[in-house]
Amino acid sequence: MPIQEIITEARRNIVILIDFQPAYASHNEHQYASAFRAACNYINRTPGVSVIAFLNEEDLSGDTLDSVIWHYIEDGGLDEDKLDSIEFRVKSYAFLRNWMDHGVDESTIAKAVREMLMSGQRDSRDTKFSKGIQRELERDGVDPMDNINIPDIALGELRTFSGALMGGGGKSECYAEMQILLSALNIKYKEVQEWIYGG
Repeated sequence: MPIQEIITEARRNIVILIDFQPAYASHNEHQYASAFRAACNYINRTPGVSVIAFLNEEDLSGDTLDSVIWHYIEDGGLDEDKLDSIEFRVKSYAFLRNWMDHGVDESTIAKAVREMLMSGQRDSRDTKFSKGIQRELERDGVDPMDNINIPDIALGELRTFSGALMGGGGKSECYAEMQILLSALNIKYKEVQEWIYGG
């Protein structure tokens, strides 16, 4: 779908970005750079834009907040006066990947996340799942100790971004995790292909 049509259907001044940071800039370098610059260019030319940018933890990525901000300005071409429009938020790494890598269906993971939230748990090992989810996990050979987690992010804040335009990467990794989380929370978004990197 052309970006003009996507923007018409979405809240054009709300943006969610996933893992645009120096640690990943060399992963499929051309594709990353193109996606990053396209997203920053959109932010630059959109009045009143509000952005939430999720980053992986510093102890894993080696990226500090200062290095990420510089990356947005120097490599993404972001206008410095747009920095106040961006809320940078740290998220856990691979919070759903254990089950994703086992081939558990994304809809099943989303249902499990909902059940975890309903029971007030952030770790799947502390959650008594419905029989339907238990059956699907057994079918996929998931060990109960291969847990998933709900990341320590402000879910209420994330809900205010419902209807956002979204991009980032990697498409089948951290980006896919965020898609599942948004689905579990019934948060709508519009994917902008020009802003996505990774396989």
